[in-house]
Amino acid sequence: MKTPQPPKGNQSAPNKRNFKLTERQHRTCEAFAMRGKLWREDVDRIAGASNGPEIMRQLKAKGLTWCDRIRVIDRDGHPCEPGIYSIVGSGWDTLRKWGFL
Repeated sequence: MKTPQPPKGNQSAPNKRNFKLTERQHRTCEAFAMRGKLWREDVDRIAGASNGPEIMRQLKAKGLTWCDRIRVIDRDGHPCEPGIYSIVGSGWDTLRKWGFL
């Protein structure tokens, strides 16, 4: 019995070729590449879905690093933490690796 030969060429290329993002995830990543941060409502609109947090959960599971809260004062003078997604640290490397930068 023959031992299978290792694949030739760039080892990461097959992984990149087989890596799939849904259309919603792809649109969201394009927007992050342009803006760096998106409000939760922006993710809903850009992705074309009403469940932006689920899109972000899926992207996080695929390796995208982001943070999701900031502290601000609302128009009534009360502190609050609205949902805003900001690419942080290695998230930029991930977007670059996925071909968005």
